[in-house]
Amino acid sequence: MNIVSLYATFFDRLLSLYIVFNKLYVIMNRNLLYGQFRMNFYKLLMILSASFLSATSFSQSNCFNAIDLSFENFSTCGLMVLEKISFESAVTSVNLPLPECGDFSSETKDLWYKITVPQELTALAFHVFNAPKPIPDFPPFIQGSPPSSPGLAVYTGECANLELISCFYEQAIEYESGEIRFAVINNLESGQVLYLRVWDMENEALPIFIAVSERIDFPEHSCENPPLLGDGACNILAPKGEILPPKDCGWSSSDNTIYYIFTVEPEDYQPFTIQAEYVNCLGHDGDGISPPLVTIELQMAVYSYNGTDCDGIGGSPYSDPPNNETYHGCVNGTGIVTFSEHLPPGEYVLAFDGFSDMTGNSLCYFGIQSGINLHNSSNNISQAITIYPNPTENYITVKTNHSPSEISIFDNLGREKMKINYYYGEQIDISNLSKGVYLVGVRNHEGLFNQIFIRQ
Repeated sequence: MNIVSLYATFFDRLLSLYIVFNKLYVIMNRNLLYGQFRMNFYKLLMILSASFLSATSFSQSNCFNAIDLSFENFSTCGLMVLEKISFESAVTSVNLPLPECGDFSSETKDLWYKITVPQELTALAFHVFNAPKPIPDFPPFIQGSPPSSPGLAVYTGECANLELISCFYEQAIEYESGEIRFAVINNLESGQVLYLRVWDMENEALPIFIAVSERIDFPEHSCENPPLLGDGACNILAPKGEILPPKDCGWSSSDNTIYYIFTVEPEDYQPFTIQAEYVNCLGHDGDGISPPLVTIELQMAVYSYNGTDCDGIGGSPYSDPPNNETYHGCVNGTGIVTFSEHLPPGEYVLAFDGFSDMTGNSLCYFGIQSGINLHNSSNNISQAITIYPNPTENYITVKTNHSPSEISIFDNLGREKMKINYYYGEQIDISNLSKGVYLVGVRNHEGLFNQIFIRQ
């Protein structure tokens, strides 16, 4: 650990804290006895400064203070740990053995995390990816962003006696960041604790994502033989895309593309509708970019499929070269994203990607409805569903046009928290939900409808 850097950070924070409380002191001194307030003020300052020192000294600074990350379900990406981190808070650590890859040295700044291998899993894939797009400096107008060269070491055992299992790294090439993708470790045991040591090979203070997934391969990333379209999708684990971007609906580069096959039958309702529902996309929110350029959303396009390979998949009338033969449209957004076009009977490929700009790529997961009458769902949400009271504390009532309905409640990360069969007029007990914003999804024979409520 770099002790000089550590104490410089501490005293800088302590000075900021003193300035804030000194202002508070001036204000409160007008109404309180001077001596009593002065005593309480400095007592409080000492307590908070001690907590600041503790946080600055120990948070993620070594194996003993590794942050515990938990697995959650991310649609078709499966069980996964996903965390956005920033090397801005990284410091040097001395835990042995040192990593044997990625130019790791005594000067390397790192961050520590730990995970527990889920039940019935003996293999996991590790990922470090999606740093902001590297750009050169153009002073004084643009502050550039360097490329990322991530390193990752995985340990087992106790912090006082670590065993290095594997070490991975990906060096940046000119202005293209390196990404660790599907670095698989086998022969793990359920319940085994693993320690992750993450660093940037150039000690760049960049934001980046780390992930650990139960999925050790990702066939939906290939348009050669895509899987069948199901009831959900996820592009978080997809590496750089393979197709010419449509140059439509904001889709200007192919970075985290996934593909699915679906079939339109002669008896299917037209226009044929595909709806991505509960779309939740993650990104850097402008981290590392000045000025921030932020668009976080899902994009999807439909192409005729030849049944064998990627020929005809990609592009649009707006691309170079243009695709006027197999392209059937493109849509984008978050929340609910609906494609609705007249499609002749046949086989098609549905391509998904996350919007890409200088902040990185949008990482999205979502549910899918297809081939049913959804034509009223996206345009008449407010008329089709009403939630009251809103905001609320303990109960909600959902007014819908039809009963019974299937109701699901999702948090702001897209995780399903409740699912019930609902009859009009019933009260739904939401008292066990944490305070925050939630999405109610109502599905009945007319389609899918959504509305937001606040639990206060």
